[in-house]
Amino acid sequence: MVIGAGALALRSTQTLIKSSGEKTTQRQNAANGVRLMRSEIERSLHALVNGTPPDAELAYTDLGQYGDAVLQCQQLANGLTPGSSELTDQQKAKFLPLFGLKMADVTGQPVLYGMAQGSSSRTFSVKRCGTPLGLDGRYNNDKAPFVATVIDGIGMMPCLTYNDDKECTDTERPLPDKEAFEVTAIDVLQALNQKDFYGFSVSDNTTPNRQYLEPAFRFETDNSRKLIRVIGPMTCDDSTEVCVENTQITVASSTDSKNSQPLMLTAYARADKRLMTPGENTTTLGSEWFRDVNSKNVRFLVDGSGSMSACMAWSFGKNGTLEMGDTNRTYHTPQGDPLYRGNSYETSKAICNETRMERLQRELSELIQQLPQDTKVSLEVFSTPGYFNNRQWDKSKNGLVTIGDGNNRDSALEFVSSLDDQPGSTWGGTNPWAGLERSFEDKEADTLYFLSDGLPTTKLSIPGEDASYSNDFRPAATYYAKLNEEERQTKPLQVNSTSVMLSSPWMEDLSKKTEGNYIQSQ
Repeated sequence: MVIGAGALALRSTQTLIKSSGEKTTQRQNAANGVRLMRSEIERSLHALVNGTPPDAELAYTDLGQYGDAVLQCQQLANGLTPGSSELTDQQKAKFLPLFGLKMADVTGQPVLYGMAQGSSSRTFSVKRCGTPLGLDGRYNNDKAPFVATVIDGIGMMPCLTYNDDKECTDTERPLPDKEAFEVTAIDVLQALNQKDFYGFSVSDNTTPNRQYLEPAFRFETDNSRKLIRVIGPMTCDDSTEVCVENTQITVASSTDSKNSQPLMLTAYARADKRLMTPGENTTTLGSEWFRDVNSKNVRFLVDGSGSMSACMAWSFGKNGTLEMGDTNRTYHTPQGDPLYRGNSYETSKAICNETRMERLQRELSELIQQLPQDTKVSLEVFSTPGYFNNRQWDKSKNGLVTIGDGNNRDSALEFVSSLDDQPGSTWGGTNPWAGLERSFEDKEADTLYFLSDGLPTTKLSIPGEDASYSNDFRPAATYYAKLNEEERQTKPLQVNSTSVMLSSPWMEDLSKKTEGNYIQSQ
């Protein structure tokens, strides 16, 4: 089912990678390119990245083992027949591998994504190299691989240090002996080609901070080499003089005036693991917020508080201002939000492409649709007692129910769909304690997926030290872990927690103490 869903998304992007002659705008191409990358990542078995993996058992994820595939892509990028000749450094610079994707339905070499020169001499592009796709979204293994531009217009990193006269003093850059304005994208790529792993080695799950004139592009992965997320091209702190917070794609308006839009991409390889280990009767599903779901007795406890109505992706016009629609919506507005006016909520006609709640609904609904028929589940959303989003799915109020029985799956999807039926300002605060208690009391469940986007708004009264804001709620993790030890010795509950848009030490502790996984998602 995952492969099928990916194929449908890929089908709509065929014109992007089959023909460059159509008169589509660069902005549309960028959106289609991101969609293509996300779809291919999500239908893949795992990613391939440059550098030594964190676990020796993941040696198969090392892109360095695919030198022949890299060379083939570099030859194709130069219009040469694979295996035809050795390449010069300038020719190799036309495709520097970023990451690869191992696909179950692609024979031969993996699909590779690489950095190359953009449509102008001082911009960069991301190119795709691999087996072409048919119009039905399937890979055509009978056709030769080819290289095509997926995202164009990635800019160069700006100067990062200046003197008192506002003159650039940044010498940590490629070709420091050459005037900065003379350095072209191909010059930079040739310089990166001389570095280990083409300057895109993965250490601590991220590629290096980018330097002056280098491509303003960086990504991260995870320990299992399932995640690909585009992140800010540099790490910023209070001492940072110039901070580049995200990758920008330069686009041209109809009047050729320059404009830019952020490159936002987060995708998680979630192909069925049975494709990697034939014969095993196991299914592992997942998404960015709910990973490696393979339990047959699983509970979902998710945040329904008002902060989940915050927008994750605003729509901006060509002049950089928010685009307006015809309908007023109420959003939670944290500091830094374009609508922030000092209030917790604002009502606006600004177009939001996806709120936190909509992202939750999308990911959880896709997961529910894919769960095997015999999986037993419970669904619960938490907020403030008495508020709209503090409730349980009716069918699982008394315990786990089999998702494939009767209309349970449809009913579960309706429950998830209802989470934003009322305005966000009516959803309530963040009070997960009752839901966590019910989860640990449920002796049939062996796995809990727990998601929240904020610190609890109420303390947890427990023996010893209460869990509260003053101690970062850490005693809560110890308390629930102790329940496992004392009351669930034969069947402890594994808690996989996801904190959205914040770091949550207590949630991380809870997962660690219950042998689960913790995700901090942006």
